[in-house]
Amino acid sequence: MKKLFLIDGTALAYRSYFAMSKKPLINSKGENTSAIYGVANSLLKIISDEKPDYILVTFDSGKPTFRHQLYPEYKSTRAKMPDELICQLPLIKQLTEAMGLRTLEIEGVEADDAIGTVAKQASKKGIQTFIYSADKDFIQLMDERIELVSPSRGKIPEKRWNHRNISERYGVPPERFVDFLALLGDASDNIPGLPGVGKKTAASLMQKYENIEEIYKHLDQLPEKLQKKFIEGKDKLFLSRELIRIKTDIPAGVREIKELAPTEPDYDKLSALFKELEFSSLYDRFFAGRGKTKSCKVNIITADKFSNLKSALNKQKRIYFSVHGSSKKSIDANIAAISFLTSKGEADVVLFGENENLFSEEVPSDFFSQFKPIFENPEIKKVTHDSKYAIGVLKNYNVDLRGLEFDTLLASYLVEPDERKRTLEHLSLEYLGRKKINGELSESMADEADIIFELADVLKKRLEEKSLTSLLSTLELPLSYVLADMERTGIRLDTDYLSHISSKIADIMDKMESEIYNLAGERFNINSPKQLQQILFVKLKLPVIKKTKTGFSTDFEVLEKLSPLHKLPRLIIEYRNLSKLKNTYVDALPPLVSERTGRLHTIYHQAVAATGRLSSADPNLQNIPTRDDEFAIRKAFLPLEEGHLFLSADYSQIELRILAHLSGDKLLREAFEKGEDIHTRTASVILGKSPQDITSEDRRLAKTINFGIIYGMSPHGLAESLHISHSEAKELIDTYFSLHPGVKDFIEETKEGARKNGYVKTMMGRVRFVPAINSKNRIVREAAERVAVNTPVQGSAADMIKKAMIDIHRRITEERLGTRMLLQVHDELDFSVPEDELDYIRELVSDLMTQALPLSVPVKVDIGVGSNWFEAH
Repeated sequence: MKKLFLIDGTALAYRSYFAMSKKPLINSKGENTSAIYGVANSLLKIISDEKPDYILVTFDSGKPTFRHQLYPEYKSTRAKMPDELICQLPLIKQLTEAMGLRTLEIEGVEADDAIGTVAKQASKKGIQTFIYSADKDFIQLMDERIELVSPSRGKIPEKRWNHRNISERYGVPPERFVDFLALLGDASDNIPGLPGVGKKTAASLMQKYENIEEIYKHLDQLPEKLQKKFIEGKDKLFLSRELIRIKTDIPAGVREIKELAPTEPDYDKLSALFKELEFSSLYDRFFAGRGKTKSCKVNIITADKFSNLKSALNKQKRIYFSVHGSSKKSIDANIAAISFLTSKGEADVVLFGENENLFSEEVPSDFFSQFKPIFENPEIKKVTHDSKYAIGVLKNYNVDLRGLEFDTLLASYLVEPDERKRTLEHLSLEYLGRKKINGELSESMADEADIIFELADVLKKRLEEKSLTSLLSTLELPLSYVLADMERTGIRLDTDYLSHISSKIADIMDKMESEIYNLAGERFNINSPKQLQQILFVKLKLPVIKKTKTGFSTDFEVLEKLSPLHKLPRLIIEYRNLSKLKNTYVDALPPLVSERTGRLHTIYHQAVAATGRLSSADPNLQNIPTRDDEFAIRKAFLPLEEGHLFLSADYSQIELRILAHLSGDKLLREAFEKGEDIHTRTASVILGKSPQDITSEDRRLAKTINFGIIYGMSPHGLAESLHISHSEAKELIDTYFSLHPGVKDFIEETKEGARKNGYVKTMMGRVRFVPAINSKNRIVREAAERVAVNTPVQGSAADMIKKAMIDIHRRITEERLGTRMLLQVHDELDFSVPEDELDYIRELVSDLMTQALPLSVPVKVDIGVGSNWFEAH
């Protein structure tokens, strides 16, 4: 039997939106996409699981219907649809249609009536019909071929109802359900029903009588009180039934059921929508079925064929290759396979034993000694995916990759900086519509080389269109060498010191536990929010600040507000801070030290942050605490060897200096030109005090304002941050802009440019797209405006330090110095420096960092030196 799915699109959008209201899905543009995601996810699930022959998605037009004419109060008590949901509906419709599904929206007709009409038409034609909705009103439509599918909700699974089990559930058959509902009324739609009649009474009546008319014929059989209710409420009862009854005879605009058969999706439109909305997982689910694998001839190269492969590669001007390693950390990786594209659609694959030990005396073969000249020949250009990893793993075999020309990972990052997934599999599907082969290693590797070849061609054109080719070749590709070297170098960790700190923290926490139990009057699990709720709000009767799904919030903000009322909340905050310090850093870092190198090795992610910033992971060395003076974790980070010092070079207020350069603001420029402390200067001009009278609190206020301006902080945000009133915060911001008109003009001009072009650029040409800046939704639009203003500033700072890293690394390498770059922490670079190179490196680093990106205001670099990171910074 053929299957038809009828979906109430408006109801599904509502359901999806509110299901995620506590944790909404917000994309990088600040747009709430919860409803769109929920609807798209449901539609894909229906298509995949049910494989229906026909689908119709209906929507309410939002216009008055015959029900409003019958009863003007119909739905009058309903809350207005949230603006964040309203702005998602057009995209939901676009997405549905792009998926090849028929939508239906009739002015003046509710979606229920369109569904009712089509359902009954289909049922008469012998088509099994499923109404996908949680609305019990649809039960009245049920017959042997019409069923109701109630979507899952949280932990409640999807439920299917038919004309048999629904009678068991409510005690009323579907054909009497409209009268049953009329008796009950519907508060959500403001339908009165019969006051004083509940579910039990209504069910009992409808089991005995066929309809309302039959009840009135036998009123004398009812109890006197119930008779009175029926007599007094007769008009409203019949009106209620008319309002609840779903129409099955409207002109629905569906002449033939075959019109509802899904058509071929508009893949281009769908791809654009998924990318705009940042639905990477849905993109992969949908396009994985569409993507087709492409046959690539595989030549497995054994040692006896090395000479032929060498000859072929030496003749090529450009080599497309892929490396497969045994670990995501290049420093630990054995190479399992390397593939080379020798001609279009044909690849040579060299396989190495999966269990070969890279660090044993015997290498897998003499492959690397034979092919080292090819990899190191700068005249033979190299193209790969994730060049940093390739550089790192080849270095394990004493091979220096030279001639790097293109990286599909980095190119995709520049073209679409807000995209989150950059695997070769995902990019192949997105740009080529090609499904990557994940079978035998030889097949998979050959496919990768061929995909890199095709992908590079597409991405080169995209880079040229957006004037990003130079940024790839002069910044990102050279940086991959620097980062690969830093990952390989690692950093020395004083594990004995951390062990001592761990014991010290454990002792303090033990004492704190005793004090916490004394204050609470009992022992409990301090790490259990539920047990803490019981202590704070039930036993101690402290006021509830914020509620959660599982009870009352005990987060930092809540505990901070409760601290003046009782000692326990403050103690819990301190205990949690120590626990995090111990578990996240002190105890977690030592086991990550490499047994082979004796150092800690991070992974730098070059293609993650849309602003251009680098991030660090496994472990993250960019978030090591700086202000924990009592324990000084940074003392555990040491230079590479004895006779070396730790040098830390940190840009001073670089983002504000870039803002001064971009805005040309007179006061801001003047402060930097005179070498004044910018936060003291800002406090002085805003508060009307002389610089010598500025307190540390005044300076903190000014610092919050200075950086808040860059990040687009609103009066509300500033008020929250400084614990002042909204009006005071607004006055401070207004005063700032009156004194810094250049900054205000820069912000407005940047927003206007973004509205016009749809993107903003950094000083070095990095592009960030902000399509949401023209959104009608105020929240979404303002979030996009903040991105537009922040990107040229923070993005330029990110580009600047990248350029400095390249320049410094080049000089260190060319001059064969013993200094090594250890860490990059946003605006800070850290080095291990031999004592006899210290003066030279101090000057070299300072010069190259200040000159990396010419600004119209002085650039200052603060340099510190010590025996460890803590002393140096």
